[in-house]
Amino acid sequence: MADAVIGLDIGTSATKALLVGAGGDVLASSSTGNAVLRPHPGWFEHDAEGTWWRDCALVIRGLMAKMPAGTRVIGVGLSACGPCLVPLSESGEPLRGGILYGVDTRATREVADLQARFGVDEAIAEFGMPFTSQTAGAKIDWFARTEGETFRQTRSILTANGFLAHRLTGAHRIDHHQAAYFAPYYRAGDWDSAGDPLGVLDRLPGLAWSDEVVGVVTAEAARDTGLPVGVPVVIGSSDGLTGMYGAGIRREGSVVLNYGTTLGLSVISPSSGIGGGLWRTPGAIPEQDMLVGALSTAGAVLQWLSSVLAVPGLGDDKASGLERLLEAASDVPAGSNGLLMLPYFAGERTPFYDPDAAGVLLGLRLDHAPPDIFRCALESTAYAVRHLLDEARRMGAVIDDVRAVGGGTASDLWPQIVSDVTDASQGLVSPSYGAPLGAAFFAAKAVGLESGFDALDSWVTVARTLHPTPADQPVHERRYRAFLDAYDATRDVIARLRDSIPGEAGPPIPATD
Repeated sequence: MADAVIGLDIGTSATKALLVGAGGDVLASSSTGNAVLRPHPGWFEHDAEGTWWRDCALVIRGLMAKMPAGTRVIGVGLSACGPCLVPLSESGEPLRGGILYGVDTRATREVADLQARFGVDEAIAEFGMPFTSQTAGAKIDWFARTEGETFRQTRSILTANGFLAHRLTGAHRIDHHQAAYFAPYYRAGDWDSAGDPLGVLDRLPGLAWSDEVVGVVTAEAARDTGLPVGVPVVIGSSDGLTGMYGAGIRREGSVVLNYGTTLGLSVISPSSGIGGGLWRTPGAIPEQDMLVGALSTAGAVLQWLSSVLAVPGLGDDKASGLERLLEAASDVPAGSNGLLMLPYFAGERTPFYDPDAAGVLLGLRLDHAPPDIFRCALESTAYAVRHLLDEARRMGAVIDDVRAVGGGTASDLWPQIVSDVTDASQGLVSPSYGAPLGAAFFAAKAVGLESGFDALDSWVTVARTLHPTPADQPVHERRYRAFLDAYDATRDVIARLRDSIPGEAGPPIPATD
């Protein structure tokens, strides 16, 4: 029998699974789309029972059906967008929808309360990050205060990958990397019992490192998924961390950019003690620190524009519209013919925190066409990435290796623009499996299919490298300064405009493979 492991990742818009053999040989894949629910303004949720369990079970079954003859699964590694959270009853059922990560801004009051209680500088010193919409601890406070009866019925509060681990094994666990976002309840590597008037700590799960086995597949989970009973399950982490390992990054100075619905940046960094706009968290293993940043919207803006800008000749459905807009935008010169955009279509988290930030398009004229606007959106996310990289360096990261993963690397145009704007070469990992491959590697290491992290070098191949275009850099240097100024110049105007918006829930964001 040939041994293999499964890596499963619950993304914002899709769930993906890989079956991987020794040496990183991908034997099969399976996926399904995820719908994002928006029941109230500023709320972003997944159906925990449907998306985090039933769809995952469906994806695993699809993977098992493709498993080559003579192969056996000896481990499962987990990953998910995060930090998300869901409360479970005593019987293990979700008591409400799964609350998503920092794109969800419902806990604005609780964030402000925590900021007032600790102070920004003190919070960074104590918890490695300021309190923002990414702070799951603030959302737990919101849940306890706003949905008190449901909170009282809660047995445990789990992340998305933690919920999946619970359904597979019965365990109640969370990885240290995501636990850091549960500040102020997590401090210095453990749950902090100081100051817990709401009784939150009684509902928090046990802690584990990302490469730890937290249980084995139960008979009930085996019936639902097709997995063998007794297979070890490794907790993994959020897709920022698993995606980093899925890109082959395991040393200081290496950065991974994950081009997805949101765009994430992760870098293994020394503990410089310098606070700032990125989140400083534990890594996958003890004695490892990370700096993490994320744009609230990136690929989501491109998908939205591909629908809004759908005109005859550019495709009518979202998939073909996106592909054709990418092709058309490649003919637009650097600078987007004078257009500049702020890509804050769902607020922003890093390197500044402003849940009320909004998208802005500047310089629009009658002679602009859809490809100009689309190119402008690509460039705007690139300026935002440069903002993250500048902040990472200010906080002590020495960056000498940048790798790119995610669905946004299917076309070279977007990452090439990022290289032009940031003056940084990017190694494109191909195939770009990202987070599910990282989750699979954690499983492989935990069950002995691989002996250690050095084996990761054989799992990941940098297929090609994109280098900056020297001729475009002066244009982008000027525009980057204008980009930073544009946020400051429009912030107060956007705040006044928001006061006139009636409170309405947005439509669901459709699932995509």
